[in-house]
Amino acid sequence: MPDICGKVDNPSYGSQKRYAEWCNAYLNEKYWNGLVTISSSDIYALRCAMLHEGNIDVSGQSAHKLVEIFALSVNKNIVLHRCQVGEKYALHILSFCNDICEAVENWLENNPVDLPLSFGLEQFEPFIKITNQ
Repeated sequence: MPDICGKVDNPSYGSQKRYAEWCNAYLNEKYWNGLVTISSSDIYALRCAMLHEGNIDVSGQSAHKLVEIFALSVNKNIVLHRCQVGEKYALHILSFCNDICEAVENWLENNPVDLPLSFGLEQFEPFIKITNQ
């Protein structure tokens, strides 16, 4: 979703720049508040590593800045989220996904757009309906 929202906001930017700018605008409050040292570039690096390689080690991603490896947890009983030790950073998957969804909802409130038309998908309009509700 950050990719799509970023594309709507800045269609002429490259993927990394628009993703980072969107994260700075909508996730900044939770992830870059001065207490935790993780950058929007690190989140982009995680996105790339997970999406393209199925990997939590972002050290090989050119976008990474402060984090070398992510520890991702799914445990419902022990929530280790937004914690850093050195160059390792822990994210609780459900909490992180909820944070992203909340940020997208905030973005939608600030940016009422007709997404199919924004992307030139008019030909698909009879088949899909994208709403912000």
